Amino acid sequence: MPEFFLIFLNVVLATGIYVAFRLIPRYKADPFQVLSVNYLFATVTAFFSLSNPSASIDFIQKLPAALPVSVFLGILFVLGYIFLVQSTAKTGIGISSAAAKMAVVMPVFVGILFLGQTSGLPYKIAGLACVLLSFVFIFLDKTTVFIGKTGYLYPLLVFLSSGLVDSFLALSRHFFISSSEENSSFLLLVFVSASLFSFVLFMRSNARRKQKIRLSALVLGFFIGVLNFCSTFLIIQSIQNVGETVFFPIFNSSIVVLSALIGVLFFKEKLSVKNCIGFAFAILGVILVAVVV
Repeated sequence: MPEFFLIFLNVVLATGIYVAFRLIPRYKADPFQVLSVNYLFATVTAFFSLSNPSASIDFIQKLPAALPVSVFLGILFVLGYIFLVQSTAKTGIGISSAAAKMAVVMPVFVGILFLGQTSGLPYKIAGLACVLLSFVFIFLDKTTVFIGKTGYLYPLLVFLSSGLVDSFLALSRHFFISSSEENSSFLLLVFVSASLFSFVLFMRSNARRKQKIRLSALVLGFFIGVLNFCSTFLIIQSIQNVGETVFFPIFNSSIVVLSALIGVLFFKEKLSVKNCIGFAFAILGVILVAVVV
């Protein structure tokens, strides 16, 4: 089915971003340099994806409502990455990754409560429960470090930022985007906002550290930026086809499984029994949600 091929393509692109971020330490690139360059190239890619200027002019009528949302999303993109870095440093990769992925509940509930996506609801709820269980088995098996009682603040920020990004993408698709051209126009605004915000943060940080931009940061930033736009563009197209309550559980669980397999094959990571149980729950969750389509 075309819908599932589009979801598969989404998963491949998102996993490509994951692999690129895994290469940052190997090539000694500064993560915040990569972040800034990434949004610059995502903006450029979004601009060149505009193929029909007349359709973009129609989008201008929605600009008063769409602009604040796109700016908010752009800033949230950057903050979400910063929160994830801070959370990983404070509480470990397991808790941080689980918080990011469990945020899938937010766009799913947005789809059910506000967008009327209630068909096959028992299957969707059962599938979502399996997906959440899979994240517990996969991520909470990893190294976790708690620093004081405020340690949970960072995963909470990761959870909220990830969930809000997906939820606002879902709502933006519903209210502002009715064609692929409007999709590109909206994402252009989002990535311009993210690019400007990340550039300001980078300049403030660089004023203290005086670091030169490395070639590795430019190359990885370019690669991630192009994938970032394409992935976000296809996310909106996919939820337009199958709905938030179907797309996000399948998308998140599939990324986790594929990323773990790549970690085993190329980064010499090992799978535990808990990980394998988690993968079984993820696959079961995908099957239960896919039944609805």
